[in-house]
Amino acid sequence: MTDTNTAMSAAQSAAESAAKNAAENEATDTVNEIDTVEHAEMLLAQDEAISKRVNEGATLDEAIDPSNKEFGPQAHPEQVQMRVAKRAMMLKEGVQPYPVHLNVTDTIEKVRADFDGKLEAGEETDT
Repeated sequence: MTDTNTAMSAAQSAAESAAKNAAENEATDTVNEIDTVEHAEMLLAQDEAISKRVNEGATLDEAIDPSNKEFGPQAHPEQVQMRVAKRAMMLKEGVQPYPVHLNVTDTIEKVRADFDGKLEAGEETDT
């Protein structure tokens, strides 16, 4: 009987420990989470900071913050920061990074009429 009691006691102790750990992890996760709007605003602020540094003459490496010291661990990773910086450099140089524009309300018929898609080999569009 004592072996059974010992096994049951150990199982109960393990279950209690697991429940306690789960509760602690959930509390920690809640502290580290920010809501979607706050996260979007923080990412936008990071984009603006990168663009500002580019416009002030920073190089790509100077414009980004790979360690996210300024905006924290939930900010853009280095690869996204680099893309934001490259876009800012294109805009600074007067290059439109997204030259093709379609209105949300354009029908497929209008798109097909405007862009017939008939290019000869080696021919390029104006945009």
